[in-house]
Amino acid sequence: ILAAISVTAQVRRPRVADDGTSTRASATIAAANPDQAGRRPAIVVLTEPSLSEYLVASEPQALSLHGEKPEVNSAHVRARMFSDEGQSRLASIQANKAPLIAQIQQRGLPVLSQTEHVLNAIMLTATEAELAWLRQQPGVKSAEFSGKKRVNLDAAAKLVGAPTIWSQVGQD
Repeated sequence: ILAAISVTAQVRRPRVADDGTSTRASATIAAANPDQAGRRPAIVVLTEPSLSEYLVASEPQALSLHGEKPEVNSAHVRARMFSDEGQSRLASIQANKAPLIAQIQQRGLPVLSQTEHVLNAIMLTATEAELAWLRQQPGVKSAEFSGKKRVNLDAAAKLVGAPTIWSQVGQD
C-alpha cells in the first residue's frame, strides 16, 4: 500500500552514548493531526497508471548487457513525457480523474492536490468513514491516511565525514 509521507529532515550532530551508539532513533512516524471535522490528510491512489508508468510500459525495451532484466531508455521516456504524446496522455489522465474529483468535492471533502506524472493520486483530507466510501469508488486502488515521517540524518552525517570536519573547525 502506498502512503503519502511528509518528510522533515533534521541535520544535527547525534548524541552518542557511552558505548558509541546514537541515542536518537533514526526515524519516527506519527499520525497527522486531525482538523476540526476530524479529517486527516490522506492519499487516494487510482488504478489508471500514472504518466511515467504508462510511458515506461509502452517503451521499447533493450536487453541489458548481462542478459538480465530489460532496460528502459529513461532519457527517451523523459523526452516522451514532454512531447505531444505525453501531454495528450496527461490530459487524458486528468480528464478521467475529473468525475471522481467532482464527487469528492460534492461530498465536501477538501482536495489538497493531485498528481499524475509519477503517481496517479489525489491528496485530500478525510475521515475514516470517508476513506471507506472512497475505497468503494470505481477506479480507486487505495485510500489511506498519510503519515508524518521525521528523519534524523545521524547516519548521513557520519557517511559524509561531518564528525571529522566538526573536529577540524572546533565543533567537537
